[in-house]
Amino acid sequence: SPGFIMTLYELVQNREHDFEDKIGNLCRCTGYRPILDAAKAIEGATTDGCTGNCATCGCKENQVADVEDCVIGSCTKTKVSAYSNQKIEPDDIKLPEELSKICFDELAIRGKDGTTWYRPSSFAQLLALKQSYPQAKLVQGNTEIGIETKFKHCDYKVLISMASVQEMSGLSFIDTEENFVRVGGAATLTELYAFCLKFQEKNESLKAIGQMLKWFASAQIRNAASLAGNVATASPI
Repeated sequence: SPGFIMTLYELVQNREHDFEDKIGNLCRCTGYRPILDAAKAIEGATTDGCTGNCATCGCKENQVADVEDCVIGSCTKTKVSAYSNQKIEPDDIKLPEELSKICFDELAIRGKDGTTWYRPSSFAQLLALKQSYPQAKLVQGNTEIGIETKFKHCDYKVLISMASVQEMSGLSFIDTEENFVRVGGAATLTELYAFCLKFQEKNESLKAIGQMLKWFASAQIRNAASLAGNVATASPI
């Protein structure tokens, strides 16, 4: 899918080798064997691999067996390996000038079906919109809206995005006897993950949350989703 292709391209551009936790989309029906084969081949990482029985097996050392570490030869790997030496340089493809000029000022989009989408750029604007439309749905990355409208049959006529409200994206560690964390409603899971890694030595709970977030959803989702909007909603999917 386009999502997998874009993720693999990013990994190649950034010369990343630890990619197993980064690939993947919402749908897990494709099967990860050929996708991981392609990723490893692009980075020139395809080897005979570990059969799970050798003395230097990393699975045995970590006492955790990972099926993706037990490499199984496949026709996909053979085909993709032919392109493993075709490296793409970072400057080969640049961000279009139109995208680099995108600003995040206040915005309002009105749809033909009567739905209105607002994007305030300040906390004061956000409060004013919520006061004018008390039933409006607050959103950050829109990762749950499709699920709620399709499976819960929710109908939102007014949506308010918090993505451009700086006050809603903050993360702070309150170093007191209780040691608690203040997470902004618009803080993404990627930002929360980096925050957990930074303060994991101060708090065991943050360390555990960081370990979980590494494998939660995929990089694309974590870059957009928030703790309040994607996790706290207890989504059925």
